[in-house]
Amino acid sequence: MKILYIVDFDLNFPSGILNKVSQQVRIWVEKGNNVQIISTKPSRDKNKIKIKDVIKKYYYSTKKNSSLNNYFFKIKHSSRIQRDINTFNPDIIYYRQGIWFPGLPKVLGAYTTVMEVNTNDLIEIKNESYIRRLIYQFGRNKILDKIDGIVSVTNELNTLYDFIEVPKITIGNGYVFDKNHIEKKKISDRPQLVFVGSPNCQWHGVDKIYKLAKKLPEFDFHIIGMNGDSLDNLKFYGYLSLEKIKKIYQFCDVAIGSLSLYKAGVQESSTLKVREYLSNGLPVILGGFDVDMKGCEYILELPNKRDNIHTNIPIIKEFVYNWKERNIEVEKVAKKLGYETKEEQRLSFLEKVLKEAS
Repeated sequence: MKILYIVDFDLNFPSGILNKVSQQVRIWVEKGNNVQIISTKPSRDKNKIKIKDVIKKYYYSTKKNSSLNNYFFKIKHSSRIQRDINTFNPDIIYYRQGIWFPGLPKVLGAYTTVMEVNTNDLIEIKNESYIRRLIYQFGRNKILDKIDGIVSVTNELNTLYDFIEVPKITIGNGYVFDKNHIEKKKISDRPQLVFVGSPNCQWHGVDKIYKLAKKLPEFDFHIIGMNGDSLDNLKFYGYLSLEKIKKIYQFCDVAIGSLSLYKAGVQESSTLKVREYLSNGLPVILGGFDVDMKGCEYILELPNKRDNIHTNIPIIKEFVYNWKERNIEVEKVAKKLGYETKEEQRLSFLEKVLKEAS
């Protein structure tokens, strides 16, 4: 198949999303497909990140990286984007759900198109500016009218599109499992817990980690990816490279996932961060549940409620002590969550949609 992957992020700036897309298309190419990625968000970085055997199409902008400037760029360069897509002339478009702009529905409608859904978009858009909300809501159905298939990272997200009669499948996020596992270190007899997140993401529930640290003064907490006010047993590190994060993973016993998923309007998750924890041998405390990990002994599934920490302190304490200085069996997790398994499912689905649309 000739597959065009349409995304809306900077293809020259390292990110978790870029890593995911790179791993997906790497396997697509290995399976004999011709793949091109095109981003509708302009790049500000001249350092080109290469993806082996994959054509990357991106556009530069010298204007400030802002939501408004990026949207005006889409409008101004819409005809150029359409021309580049038509030049590649794909068999199928794999579209990572994003915001409407003039010309996009026309392109999606001209080819068989499968849309990837990663979030509850109607909830997340509420956190955007008033103008962006209006544009998104105005164009949402214009895009959905051109979709021939949907891939969602959770079952819950798939149900949001029950009103569209197209083939659908749930494929949770995959991950690259390094065969060279980190070597664990012991720095204290006190249990060590780690959380990695991003600023301004309310569903992470960092406020609850504060409460947990106060309720469990015999535990130490390490929060990476943001800054805040430290406590005697809670330390903020800000942004760290993956290499430095792994050095912290080495001495930690348990990791913490998002504790307030209800703020994102979901009960179910499929986050790359949880997969990163698991690949480093760490069991996880999670609010709600992971689509691929339901009922696993190494995931403590707390109710996805406002009081999930306050009412479960004894359970959390027991879980942490049970896993202290123990690793999960990464090999078993890798078979379930490895990209090879996930992308074979995805390619089979694309082939099915393409056949039905022909």
